[in-house]
Amino acid sequence: IKAGTKLKLTNLREQIQSHSELEVELPDQGIQFRVTHTLSPRQVEVLLKGGLANWVRDRQPTAA
Repeated sequence: IKAGTKLKLTNLREQIQSHSELEVELPDQGIQFRVTHTLSPRQVEVLLKGGLANWVRDRQPTAA
């Protein structure tokens, strides 16, 4: 894969939540392949929250 190559990951949120294997497409070349991530469940949770700051903020108790 060269710099500037477009990658298409369909339903990324659903894929990353339920699998360690993701489907990737290179739409300009008509190629599809699978990749595997080694993220921990916590890392997946942080990623899906949009980053560590959002994850920490959402874990704080709300003021009464």
